[in-house]
Amino acid sequence: MLDRVGLVIPVQDEETSIMALLRSIGRQRRPPDEVVLVDAGSRDDTVERALSIVSSCPLKIVRSERVHPGVARNRGVGASEESEWIAFTDAGIVLHPDWLRELLAAADERTDAVLGNFDPICTSFFHECAALAYVPARDPHGIRGPCVASCLVRRSTFQRVGGFPPYRAAEDLMFVERLYAVAAHVAYAPRAVVDWAIAGTARATFDRFASYSHHNLIAGRGRHWHAGVARLYGLLAVAAGLAYVMGGDVLAWLVPPAFFAARAAKAAWIKRRSFAFSTLHPARVVGAASILAVIDLATAVGTCRWLVGRLRR
Repeated sequence: MLDRVGLVIPVQDEETSIMALLRSIGRQRRPPDEVVLVDAGSRDDTVERALSIVSSCPLKIVRSERVHPGVARNRGVGASEESEWIAFTDAGIVLHPDWLRELLAAADERTDAVLGNFDPICTSFFHECAALAYVPARDPHGIRGPCVASCLVRRSTFQRVGGFPPYRAAEDLMFVERLYAVAAHVAYAPRAVVDWAIAGTARATFDRFASYSHHNLIAGRGRHWHAGVARLYGLLAVAAGLAYVMGGDVLAWLVPPAFFAARAAKAAWIKRRSFAFSTLHPARVVGAASILAVIDLATAVGTCRWLVGRLRR
């Protein structure tokens, strides 16, 4: 029999999504023993809306100044003093009714952490194209890669890895890397699913990835993302140059569209069994190619912001 489980959630300006998340917590077939909501300086009605809902689990709200998600999670763990296990999720998430039960079912006395699963919420054609462009396929463990918004960690393990680093982005990946670095016993729960709200417009996608790009560089993660993008565009420049030498301007201008189409087509083939919709539909491939172009532009803008920040210092 597993010990008490606390659920920690960092939030900031989430008045439009907090009710759906809290209602899904109330529908858990195995509810958490305590829910710690860490409000990182919301300037809207997030806290007021959270207080208005009655949950089957005790709700504790920890108020904080505006801090990054990792710092908020660390404070939430500190506030859940009675729980041996800590589950994590985020705002903009809806938990499946069996989510926590499936996470716990994957744990035993040797387990240090359990990584669950997530699915994108696709309610429009744009969402489907976005999911095709950047939501990962399921890995050999049956999950879409490590996702801190769907995980369970033993408190002693959390303390051993030193909690989350204090960054705006990539703190979740760094936390999982720390778990593996200390040789923690990690289990997987592919049926512990949360639904994740992805950006619904090109502008929202651009803003999100520009911020991610900027803050990934602050966290020293350029080699994990930006280096790969730079290599891709180096190859694109070489291909466009060769096309110009061989066929002039017209052939050279055809290279970039072919470049994005090939990337989207590759993603469509790899992810053909990963979503409820057909990833191989030509219109979705074209849409995904366009979103990849938006993400690459956002990556460049985020890089420029980081460089400007460094120069100012």
